[in-house]
Amino acid sequence: MTIPNGDPQYYESVLDCVATDPGLAAELFKFARSPLFRGLDDEVELSKCLTRVGATRFTTLVLASSVHTLLRVEQPVFVSLWKHSLWTGALARALAAQNKRFEVAPDWALCLGMLHNLGAFALAKADPEYYALALDRCATDSDALLVAERNRYGTTHPEVGAVMAERWCLPSSARTIITLHHSHDAVRAAGSTDPLILIHLAAAVGDLMVASADQAPVLLDAIQEALKSFELRSTHEWDVARVLRIARDCKTDVESYSQCLAA
Repeated sequence: MTIPNGDPQYYESVLDCVATDPGLAAELFKFARSPLFRGLDDEVELSKCLTRVGATRFTTLVLASSVHTLLRVEQPVFVSLWKHSLWTGALARALAAQNKRFEVAPDWALCLGMLHNLGAFALAKADPEYYALALDRCATDSDALLVAERNRYGTTHPEVGAVMAERWCLPSSARTIITLHHSHDAVRAAGSTDPLILIHLAAAVGDLMVASADQAPVLLDAIQEALKSFELRSTHEWDVARVLRIARDCKTDVESYSQCLAA
């Protein structure tokens, strides 16, 4: 994680790490041979596997796999958080690929989306029954969720996530997203190329993709508000219908990521 994401030698540096760590090598083979990257079933060369998967996406999948392994709890609350993170990551990647203005590569957008809720996984692991109840009650009101967390724990999941991101040595861009993804002030102040706006929209759509039918109208309004920030209040190019079409196209990717990371 200390390798700068924009380093011209990023691929070679990641390959060196993988080549000297049996655990990472095993993870790379697992990902490369998963349904997500069909065609590498018999491949035994690390370099070819990393080329196919991509160095940045491999890093993302390793981190997501760590979240799945370390913070998993056999409760529905984990499944809900996990699905939301997979949807947010897949959507962020697709949106970044279709809108080139953001200062983030699509595969790194995938990482930011998958990890943005890192602190919520920790709280759910520590207190699954209460946290499941809080998520359900506050499914359409993120501010209410933060209040419930503060009242219960004296902190919030963005703050917990910030501590975890620091200890995991995540890059500053990931720490920023994890810390500020619920901050209305930060979203309003963000520049037009700031990936925070991208994740803000992807997370809003991710909420809808895991919500119940009765929650959908309120969450659609939240997506519309996020679009105003996404297009700096000029929504003639991007609208809810277009974003939802992109979400539908991400369904196969979400299912593939889920199978790959749960293996």
